[in-house]
Amino acid sequence: MKAPLVIAACLLLATPAFAAPAPAEPGRAWTGSHKAVAALIKAGKNEEVVKAAQALLARSAKDHEAHYLRGRALFVLKRDTEAIKALSRAIEIEPNYPNPYFFRGLTHAYSKRPKLAEADFSKATQLAPRETPYWVELARNYARMGNASGAAAAMETAVKLSPQLPQGWYLLGNYSTRSGAEKRAVAAWEKAVSLSPKHIDALFNLGQSHQNQERPKRAAKYFAAILEADPNELDALKKMVQVHYQQGLYDAAQPFRSRLMKLIAASSKPRVKNMTSFCFDQFKIGKDDILANETLRKTGDLFYHYTFQWVRKGQVMKSINLESSAVIREKGIAFILGMTEGSKHSTFDRAYEKMPAYDALKKDVIAAFRGELKVVGSSGPSK
Repeated sequence: MKAPLVIAACLLLATPAFAAPAPAEPGRAWTGSHKAVAALIKAGKNEEVVKAAQALLARSAKDHEAHYLRGRALFVLKRDTEAIKALSRAIEIEPNYPNPYFFRGLTHAYSKRPKLAEADFSKATQLAPRETPYWVELARNYARMGNASGAAAAMETAVKLSPQLPQGWYLLGNYSTRSGAEKRAVAAWEKAVSLSPKHIDALFNLGQSHQNQERPKRAAKYFAAILEADPNELDALKKMVQVHYQQGLYDAAQPFRSRLMKLIAASSKPRVKNMTSFCFDQFKIGKDDILANETLRKTGDLFYHYTFQWVRKGQVMKSINLESSAVIREKGIAFILGMTEGSKHSTFDRAYEKMPAYDALKKDVIAAFRGELKVVGSSGPSK
């Protein structure tokens, strides 16, 4: 990976993909021919919806509901240009009908036109302010635009309207933390978990938040809950290793590490098979984070057993490495301490005949980062 490196998953929250919503029909009681077309939508027969709506329009070209039903079906069929045209015609005929604004907003959003989507979602919420899906999509659209505070405010309205929906609270937590309201985020995730005790992503984010705030014991509670729901949840196992290391409970971390290693070795998933290391500890030097990673493949003439990455504002500035090579092994030395900074590599006056105790190694690593160890060799361009 090219420098500067982007921060690894050690500090990141869960942000899973969110499926397209099941579209709503707020306040709509269909009658007559429109009811039959709406039934086709409910059955997922969108090609038939397009034909049936077209037949209605042949009888009355100003049937705004038929234009809407046709546009909605076209949106689901991913025929976006036609969908926009049909929905716009429905709005032109009846500008106070909220549903076409909502689906035109969805069409713009999924076509990556967030500003146009924002205008339509906002109009839908003005016309039907008590419809939760409208506020949810407005919030998601704000999030896509990078407006975290706007997303949080819209989602706050959504959960007030539908307080029983755990996913709404989960998303409110995500948007709140992005806007810097960490306490509000934690409260929202806790509400999601109270409604759905096995909400893996909310549990993960609660654990990560406490871990980032250097509360590893409280973080462990949430990661353990994930493993109760799914004993093979890879990321939760990694986190359990980390929070035990943060507390100095190295022996207690080993069962989780062993389970993690077995899962990695047995997995056929590309994401797992392609892993080259995993983060097992994190600590701070000043305000900056140090991420400790264990290499998964420790073979060959030269390898790094551990790398300790100095992270500032989301970028890896430099790394201290516990290194091994065929050359030093021939001399009876198992490991040396080195540093990588950009394309430059240095070695320090620290050599180990065997794997050092972690506390002693961590002390040396911190000293190296602080410039307190003597550099005995370097390669690459100098500053």
